[in-house]
Amino acid sequence: MSAVPAQPLENAPAADGERLAEHLAGLLARARSLFVITGAGCSTGSGIPDYRDRDGSWKGSQPIRFQDFIRHESARRRYWLRSFAGWPHVQRALPNGTHAALAR
Repeated sequence: MSAVPAQPLENAPAADGERLAEHLAGLLARARSLFVITGAGCSTGSGIPDYRDRDGSWKGSQPIRFQDFIRHESARRRYWLRSFAGWPHVQRALPNGTHAALAR
């Protein structure tokens, strides 16, 4: 599998949004496969909440850290309780337009 080398944005041949979009479309058209990393906002349209605000601050309680999960039974219980309580909401979520666009 050969990869299309991505150009850094500062080296992109376009300065305006339309030309940059055309450049990106060209890169995507030549790519044989694509790997996309998204943030939590990708799934908010499906009703799955994000955990940070626009400034990156936690909206509610912070997630359980790996070290705490490993060291403390109480942290594991809290983790699994929160996961159990939130699962029905996540299970009902359906893919949204962003997911469909990424799948194309």
